[in-house]
Amino acid sequence: MGAWFRTNLPYRILSILLALGLWLYVVEEKNPAVEYVISVPLEVRNLPPGLVVSERPNTVKIRIEGREGLIRDVSSRDLHAFVEMSDAKEGENTLPVQSSLPAGISLVNITPSQAKINVDTLMEKQVPVTVTFEGKVAAGYKVRDPVVQPAEVIVTGPGGYLDQINTAYVAVNLDGVRNNLRRYLPVRVASDRDGSRAWEWVNLNPEAIEVTIPVVKDLPEKLVPIRVDIKGEPARGYQVKRVITEPAVVALVGSQQLLDDQEFVYTMPFELKGTSKDVVQDLSLALPENIEAALARPVKVIIEVVPVSASR
Repeated sequence: MGAWFRTNLPYRILSILLALGLWLYVVEEKNPAVEYVISVPLEVRNLPPGLVVSERPNTVKIRIEGREGLIRDVSSRDLHAFVEMSDAKEGENTLPVQSSLPAGISLVNITPSQAKINVDTLMEKQVPVTVTFEGKVAAGYKVRDPVVQPAEVIVTGPGGYLDQINTAYVAVNLDGVRNNLRRYLPVRVASDRDGSRAWEWVNLNPEAIEVTIPVVKDLPEKLVPIRVDIKGEPARGYQVKRVITEPAVVALVGSQQLLDDQEFVYTMPFELKGTSKDVVQDLSLALPENIEAALARPVKVIIEVVPVSASR
């Protein structure tokens, strides 16, 4: 067998080399090595607690190399560009941009190769929320003061940016509205410097709030107290000490003749059902015919129930 293998050995080796060369030629022709440039988001990793990035490049360009059959399926989701921030200090940090690539893909270069990252102290600030209106309600209607819940949000972010923030707001579109509105809307913030939106660098808690906007007919108004229509009695040995409504008064809207006869307005009836505990309940108003209330949400009713001896 050995003698047979050694027969014409140079020709055998040459044949193998030719076959290998032909295979490499075919591979190179059918699936050549190519370069490709992809824009990739720049990640920040391992930032120390108490610090936050206030300014950085959003993206970098990564030039990669690989076989065409492999590289043509690569997207920005497959590539990662990042800066290691474990040793970062407050202020400007110039750090090398590193990368993580799929198997079979080679890095040619990253542009820029270094990134300037501004780092600031992480702080928080409590900011009141205002409501801005877009458009107008339908003809013959008007808007009363909106109610936001909660009335303030916590803004967290770089101290330098928080110093610029003076307003948190929600935007409400009123085009053609004829009825009360209740919306759950995202909160935005603006800066003192130029009024531009600054939420790219800050976090809000909560990120959205409930906005209630009374929309009523443009008619005469009258402010009257709210009374609770209580039915039944508390448990034996207990009595109602106090009834609180939030709000305590409401603006009624209607013709002047109807409003002249209205000195107060009741809630819908509430049954105590022999309770011995305080009651908190949302109740709608029992409005007379052709009268509306400038109130877009139910009345919060608090009924304090105490033992009879406690009132003496």
